[in-house]
Amino acid sequence: MEFNDSLILTERVLAVICVVVLASMALIEFFSPMSQSLRAGRPWVVETAKGFRILRGESRLEKIPASAPQRREMEDILKGLGVEVHDWRNSPRSLNGALDRFLWQMKTRALRADRVDLVSLSGNPKTDQELAARLLYPPPNDLSRAVATEIMNASQTPGLAFKAEKVLRLNGVDVVGVGNSAETFAQTVVYDRTGNPAAAWQVWKALGCSRAREETLVDSKDLVDVSVFLAADCSLSEGNRSLSIKRIWRDLFFGRRG
Repeated sequence: MEFNDSLILTERVLAVICVVVLASMALIEFFSPMSQSLRAGRPWVVETAKGFRILRGESRLEKIPASAPQRREMEDILKGLGVEVHDWRNSPRSLNGALDRFLWQMKTRALRADRVDLVSLSGNPKTDQELAARLLYPPPNDLSRAVATEIMNASQTPGLAFKAEKVLRLNGVDVVGVGNSAETFAQTVVYDRTGNPAAAWQVWKALGCSRAREETLVDSKDLVDVSVFLAADCSLSEGNRSLSIKRIWRDLFFGRRG
């Protein structure tokens, strides 16, 4: 089978275009200030209209919603920790700024949901400063021990927390307290209390509530790693094998929902 000259020419043009695009992407990646910072192990912090975003090591993103007072406080905290905050609330005024935004979109959209964490500010400057320091310069994760967890029943269903205690203990979680929440929740929340989202993720998996959300909310007064506030959306079953299979299927092929 012979190919005509126009088809061969088209293939060569497409090949040249692909090479040019790949070379351009490599140059952008190499010379981008954001990429240089991430390669050096420094976090890249941006301020958007919705709050702050912290990208670390090209593999993990923290989203920090902030009100106007919290925004000013967080700006001071981040600058005090020696981190430059890039204000992306307006259009970029330089080529480097435009390139960084383009790479940011590529890197963050490629992240799996289990690499994106929602972080809540407490409103206490000291606590928020400790939280920011942990997010920017995290200590090595120590999950060699069981995660100390408290379970609070935030639903109208009696005994739900004790049911969750059995499920978590069967999955190797150290439940150190069970009680009732003073507030009723519409959605189950797994709170990371120490600035270590990996611990909350471990409890989230063991709990098996696919609708539950994880959130970092550091509480220096709390002596646990994770707090679980159970809502009515979390239907627990100690021997629910189908739930585990669904969860494993989703984790393997679709990633975790944030």
